[in-house]
Amino acid sequence: MLTLISIAISTFLLIGESIPISSSCNDKEINGLYYIKPTEYGEVIPVICNNGYTMLDASLNFDGLSTYFTSLYRYGNDDKAMYGTDCSDTAGWRDWFIPANDNTKFRVARDCMECVSGGVHGDNTGYYMTNGYFCPVMFDNDGCVNIDDTKTENVMCSICDDVDGLCGSGEGRDGAEITDSASYSAWCDCYTLQLSADHQTAETHNEYCQEDLNWRPNLLIDRSQCTCYKPDEAENEIYDVSEDELPLVSTTYQSDLESLDLYIDDSIQWDTSSDPFSVEACSEKETHLTQEDFLFGTYRILECGTYILDEDIIINFNKPAQEFSYENGDSPN
Repeated sequence: MLTLISIAISTFLLIGESIPISSSCNDKEINGLYYIKPTEYGEVIPVICNNGYTMLDASLNFDGLSTYFTSLYRYGNDDKAMYGTDCSDTAGWRDWFIPANDNTKFRVARDCMECVSGGVHGDNTGYYMTNGYFCPVMFDNDGCVNIDDTKTENVMCSICDDVDGLCGSGEGRDGAEITDSASYSAWCDCYTLQLSADHQTAETHNEYCQEDLNWRPNLLIDRSQCTCYKPDEAENEIYDVSEDELPLVSTTYQSDLESLDLYIDDSIQWDTSSDPFSVEACSEKETHLTQEDFLFGTYRILECGTYILDEDIIINFNKPAQEFSYENGDSPN
């Protein structure tokens, strides 16, 4: 019977007939890798279904997933690239992820292994990065014990699921002035900070980069962390999708997924071309820049590769027409 079902599905794909795709993982009883279509007019994306939740794993198909966010900007470096809201976007996970609404539940998956309730915010938890990753600042002070009575919440007491920024091992930290992480839940910079899906980023630049600890919702492509979501059961839809709408799934972590004995849906199509984020692929990309590329100011490099100036460039950064003011919330970005 299983063989017949597999042949039937393969036949559908070969002749290009439509196949049913769910809008979420709500109806998936077996944990595994599936395609979903979160909105009627949105793209089909590969996701991992786990415990009835939809795990947003950016390593599977970053381009498709990126279309479901209100903004997306790359932070970090080549060793730890991370993506979050841009400077003008104050959204938390609920507002940042377009398919979500007031009824949507959120969980976190450390190392993208299992969608679990957050330690503080339960089924309303998403991953965030602190402003040490998007501003050149260090605002973590003395950790969890440094409680400010004027604030209703000390974010330093929230849970950080990564070890790179834990006290004593974070960037530029020697543990001399920060609370011992073995005794308290303190940390120094964090890109897997558990906050509620409704946490907002401060609106002005002088607030989120100059005055206090702040954060942005984020996702990574190295499977070190994933945020999961679950719509209300009544919102689940089934869409008929043709084969050419099914995106290719990156093979970067295919062996890791297969080693987990993870169920992989028969409709999944692996991308057999080279990894676009590999050193080899990046070295093969060349982009030639001329004066026209700087016509409207700064040229932002958003993809890896070699960038070559074909001529001398006269720089004009389009300074603001009005006087620049940090106090009014102006940002150099």
